[in-house]
This record gives sequence, C-alpha cells and structure tokens, in this order.
Amino acid sequence: MTRDASDHLETKDNIKRILRLISIAMAIFAFIVIGVVVFLTYSANELEIEANNIIVTGHMGTELAIADIETVELHQVIPKINRKVGGSSVFNRKKGQFLLEDLGRGRLYVHLNKPPFIYIKTSENYIFINSKDSTTTQEWYKVLNQKINE
Repeated sequence: MTRDASDHLETKDNIKRILRLISIAMAIFAFIVIGVVVFLTYSANELEIEANNIIVTGHMGTELAIADIETVELHQVIPKINRKVGGSSVFNRKKGQFLLEDLGRGRLYVHLNKPPFIYIKTSENYIFINSKDSTTTQEWYKVLNQKINE
C-alpha cells in the first residue's frame, strides 16, 4: 500500500472516531438534560402562608398577596388540561402554566393521582396545588382558609 492510501485510511478512521465521540457526547448531554427536567418536575413545591402573602416554593414557584385571593376551594378533580403553556409535565406531575378547560391559563403544582387539590383564584389568575400527602394538602387548605377569612 502506498503512503497516500495509508494516510487516506488513517484520516477516514480519525473522522469515524471523532463522529463516534460526538455521538457519545450528545447522548450523554441528552441524558443529563432529561434527568434535570425529571428532577425539577418531581421536586416538591410547598405552600408557605405568611402574614400578607402565600408563596409556592420550589421550581417555577410563585407568590400571591392574600388580599388578592378571591376564592379558596378544595377539589377532588381538576378541569381537563387542554395544553401546557410553559412548564413541565412528566406522567402525573404537572408544574407551571397550563391551559385548563373553562378556566383558561393558570398555574398548576399538582400530582394528578394524589387528590385533593387546592384551588386558589384571584381576579387575574388561578393556582391548583397539592402535596403528595393528602393530609398536608388538607392542612394547607385549612390554614389558608383561616388566613383569608381573618
């Protein structure tokens, strides 16, 4: 084999090696991104009730002034989810902004398979939130209901 032919084969082998490494790196990156999304989606959100505000802690959390709350209700089901607007949805865990039938755009922090759900409505928005533990959800509801009725 001539030197030119040998160099050509080495170059082809180097290109194959580089392409294989790029493919492996892309696969690792994809697994990391998927892992982060799943972790953030399943990370807990808590409902903190302060003197003048309620805070949904954690990833994609939010804050509402208690004075802005019009309604607080405990629901066993939530309306049909038409689509995700911004947020994450992994199996029964929904977190972020969603478009719900008859309610429009609002925020969900729910485990769909773990009712009940607290429905918090303001003049401009709404939130559905629950904990994996129904007792915790009911306690949040009780404390929040007392707070807005003070």
